[in-house]
Amino acid sequence: MISDDQDIYDFPPWIWPYIRWARLGREAVSQAAGPLPDPWRFIGNVVSILGVKAAARSLRDDAARKRLGQSLDIKLNILADDYCGTVPRPWPHPWPGPHPHVYTTAAQLALVAHSLQPGEMRDDLQNVAGDLLRRAGELEQRAG
Repeated sequence: MISDDQDIYDFPPWIWPYIRWARLGREAVSQAAGPLPDPWRFIGNVVSILGVKAAARSLRDDAARKRLGQSLDIKLNILADDYCGTVPRPWPHPWPGPHPHVYTTAAQLALVAHSLQPGEMRDDLQNVAGDLLRRAGELEQRAG
């Protein structure tokens, strides 16, 4: 087995097929993954959805603007439900209540919002942060 301080090229090529590549891959992925669910991935997805929603507000076709806005709201709700754990899961969290990262994520969303100039994007980010806290509070009430 290759240790962390060794390189594949330290070994002769004829032994490479016998190295446990799958185990190496799992170890590398588990070390690089970080906390799950990843708060920054969630924040990036929220900012992307809200950016598309802001761009959709400039559409001239009212029907298309309304449909796109509704579908983005649905996507945002699904994303928040999945992240907060408000929907039933086949494998529930091993603790009662919301995921502990929800509060950190809400704080980071508020931080991102306050780094922006006043406007719709800032307001939308603050609304999503408040919605996360509301969902977390509801889960705590159900669990407690």
